[in-house]
Amino acid sequence: MRAWLLVVVAAMAGGGCVSGGSREPDGPARAMARLKAPVRAAGEGYIAALEALTRELASVTDTAGARAALPRVEGLLGDMGGHWRTLEDAGASARAEARYAFWRRLNAADAGFESQVNRINGTPGVGPALGPLLDKVPRWR
Repeated sequence: MRAWLLVVVAAMAGGGCVSGGSREPDGPARAMARLKAPVRAAGEGYIAALEALTRELASVTDTAGARAALPRVEGLLGDMGGHWRTLEDAGASARAEARYAFWRRLNAADAGFESQVNRINGTPGVGPALGPLLDKVPRWR
């Protein structure tokens, strides 16, 4: 019995046991270290642009503010699109590794963005001005 238990423990300790949706002890920090520089930079850039877009949206309170924000939102969409394309072109395995490496930051950035989009869409005059542009945001999922 004791030998069998040692075999099971040794097998689990062998590297990145996958159970219950968790890949610990091979965590996000190790996944980050495995990412190639362009993929890491694209992940960082995408999240930074999404956070900047969220801040921009947070400052919009009326139709005039929405119109004034349009050029900045368009520029951020261009930035996000470039980073998103790099991630898409990296291949399925690299994308999955990057999502795992960045999951905490990406989830937080997504939640903030979704909150602002919901607010914008519910604000008279603002939703119609920015909504069509926000529908074009490339989503990294």
